[in-house]
Amino acid sequence: MANPITGPLSKNRDDIARVTTVNPISDSRDAVDVIAHTFFEVISSDVVEASSTVKIINATSHLAKQGDVIRLTSGTYNTFQGVVLSTTTDTITLAQEVEGEPSAADTFDILRFRAPTIGSSGGILVDLATDGPYLVFLDETTTTNITYVGKALPGTATSAASWQLFVLDETSGDLEVKYADGDALFDNVYDDRASDSYS
Repeated sequence: MANPITGPLSKNRDDIARVTTVNPISDSRDAVDVIAHTFFEVISSDVVEASSTVKIINATSHLAKQGDVIRLTSGTYNTFQGVVLSTTTDTITLAQEVEGEPSAADTFDILRFRAPTIGSSGGILVDLATDGPYLVFLDETTTTNITYVGKALPGTATSAASWQLFVLDETSGDLEVKYADGDALFDNVYDDRASDSYS
């Protein structure tokens, strides 16, 4: 959740986006959003090009948009995830800095937030074109400032080692997404979510 707004705020859309999340509700109106984005899908994969910096990724004709998430998938900083602040045709400017400059030929995914789909049983399904629908469990009560998210195929037992687990960690005041064992593999046990290591 964003910090409270203090002092005067201009009506400039960019200023509002810097202090809270804003979702478009029509061509000319935006609404302040207090719902944390939890579900996302991979829009495309791309490659870092030469002369990229800790804040700007060069990638010719990329598909990223403002508000997307860039997840580095290879190279020294392959666990980095950052929000897209702005784009041009061939550059992506990040809101957060990578710990160091990514190298040319490092790969990254472009992730876009999406609303969840509710199945007939009331469970949340995320329909991924390549992998099919998933059942998603959320646990917001076990640990303060941590939301555990488990994703698996419908019918998977919570005791089976077939879950993708990650946390939405707000303990530092910022929202961080961390995966069990530092990866997005479907090899975790949902019942063990509180004792797993996340990075």
